Amino acid sequence: GEYIYVHKSQSSHVNQTVQLLSPFIRGPKCLHFYYYMNGSDIGNLDVLLWLREQRHNYLMWRRSGKQGDQWMEASVNVGYTGEYQVGGE
Repeated sequence: GEYIYVHKSQSSHVNQTVQLLSPFIRGPKCLHFYYYMNGSDIGNLDVLLWLREQRHNYLMWRRSGKQGDQWMEASVNVGYTGEYQVGGE
């Protein structure tokens, strides 16, 4: 499989955000992924849904803070049948 690695060093800016966004897809779908959130000053990991017809997003899933020194598995079901994008921050 593929993965994306994002590292926040102590010299990084406070509240720094990385955003990933899929191309437009049509649902329903299930997003299945693994995440690793360990260390000090861990923020949030959000999965967001953007509908083609709207300018705002919907929070579908969130984890906050240190989750332990292991990879965690998660799934998010998207029941929407129109076109949308899925993203993470």
